[in-house]
Amino acid sequence: MNTNPRQLALDILNRIDHSRHTLDQLMDDPAIHALDLSRPDRALFNALVHGVLRWRGHLDWIIRHFSSTPFKKIALPVRNVLRLGLFQIIHLDRVPASAAVNTAVELSKTVAAPWTTRFVNGVLRTAAREYRTVQFPDPATDPTGYLTASKSVPEWLARRWLDRFDLPETILLCDAINRVPPITLRTNTLRTTRENLIAAVSPHSALVEPCRYSPVGIRLEGCISGSITWRGSTPAVSKCRTKRLNSSGTFWRRYRTNMSWMPAPGWVEKQDISLN
Repeated sequence: MNTNPRQLALDILNRIDHSRHTLDQLMDDPAIHALDLSRPDRALFNALVHGVLRWRGHLDWIIRHFSSTPFKKIALPVRNVLRLGLFQIIHLDRVPASAAVNTAVELSKTVAAPWTTRFVNGVLRTAAREYRTVQFPDPATDPTGYLTASKSVPEWLARRWLDRFDLPETILLCDAINRVPPITLRTNTLRTTRENLIAAVSPHSALVEPCRYSPVGIRLEGCISGSITWRGSTPAVSKCRTKRLNSSGTFWRRYRTNMSWMPAPGWVEKQDISLN
């Protein structure tokens, strides 16, 4: 199996479109777990798959705007190539737009005719320059269209929420479900204190604070990178491991020694989560 994280992400997205398998089942494929991917490559792979699925409605609206070919006439694999490239351009600030375009062009060679590369290159290069100028439906006259295009909410869900809530409340709800929640950790009080745990992870996170209700929990927001090591006699936080992704899109991570299993969000765009 290919070890290029972008090619792997494209394969998963294409299989979702053409099979009855759920994302959980595809991501739990033993062949994927057996791949010798570096930590950055595996993180990028997860970011691309979950990010494209999360923002697909938004991405498709922008693709429609810049494509001279009607969206329905674009082959599904080519759509996914465009989605992958556009997602990187908009949401991954560590990937230069030129790299996102070039890698998407290379991906298109694996799934479509040679002339498709010019189409992919043209759409993505134009989108990279002008995607911020794209106009979405007017929420006052077409609230459902606005929510599906701007907030990437499925049309059926947008209609249901608009039947139950007013537009401002629905927009807030959409923003809430699109916002990746903070990572929550429970301190193993047999080995350390919450205060010591906060002090240890604070240099690696933009925001670390005690949980509102749990007396042993802490919340982390922002970039976490590198390794976290306790000094002195306090044991190290070692080997963040990830269990299977459940249907709600939640990873279960285990931070051994000072923390136990607990739910934590999946990959966050523009974050490099690694506790080693």
